[in-house]
Amino acid sequence: PTISNCTFKDVEYGIYAFASSNPIIENCKFQNSRYTPVLMSVSANPTFSGNTFTNSGVTALGICSEHLPTSGTIRKRDVAGYNNITYALMGDLYINSETEVTVEPGVVIKIWDNSSIYVEGGFKADGGGGERIVFTSIKDDNFGNPWDTNGDGNATAPAVNNWKTINFKATSDDSFSMMDSCTVKFSGYNSMGAITYTDAAAKVSNTLISDSYFGVKCEGSSTPNIDGVTIQNCNADPIAMSLKSDPAFTNIMFAANGSSGIKILEGTLSSNATLSKRNIAGISNIAYIV
Repeated sequence: PTISNCTFKDVEYGIYAFASSNPIIENCKFQNSRYTPVLMSVSANPTFSGNTFTNSGVTALGICSEHLPTSGTIRKRDVAGYNNITYALMGDLYINSETEVTVEPGVVIKIWDNSSIYVEGGFKADGGGGERIVFTSIKDDNFGNPWDTNGDGNATAPAVNNWKTINFKATSDDSFSMMDSCTVKFSGYNSMGAITYTDAAAKVSNTLISDSYFGVKCEGSSTPNIDGVTIQNCNADPIAMSLKSDPAFTNIMFAANGSSGIKILEGTLSSNATLSKRNIAGISNIAYIV
């Protein structure tokens, strides 16, 4: 449908574009929204023109919490006078098996407290070409448009463990999934990695991981290729892994983490495993931590 010349005032969300909706939203006023003026599924594709956002609790396009059944793209958009407007993920996003999500270069996604992206299908975030993709805390005023997305000035500040993780699960599509030229900050809630693998192998390259609990966490029999990644300012260890995992690390840098070693996850190992000698981040025969 076309929604035009309307006023949405004193609401939780002004418009909710669910599933594969593609409404035309034009010349509308969104005033005093408690959260985002517009909440939308990743698979929705609204068209915006001539709209205004005033006194929003969260000045962004909201991404709804859902089990996503249909593929979609998180697009770089100019809305309500904001060029490349910020997205706010308002809860856990589950990308279902056989569903694919692509994040366009330059997009900034701020993530609500304790929330995650769970990848059971495909997830591609390629920020190559000079337009990095950012995943950070809803409290982070250093990225996005507007920077102060939650509109509280200096009342809140981002910190380690604000949100949880980007988790590639066992059913994720390793041939489609990848992250390149991304920045991932202020994650790690509940002892997670900024990027976590669970029997998965998506490639991550040319990416900054900062201010998490663990940097990269490999659970089960994960075999990701991690190349050109900087891991810094993590509360715990830059890498945590199961002895059954066999990630490949090349061109890695560590800075100011809780350790300069690899944390072993198992308390009890139920099958045979190999503890490989590894050279990572300029450290020959890097230490394992139990």
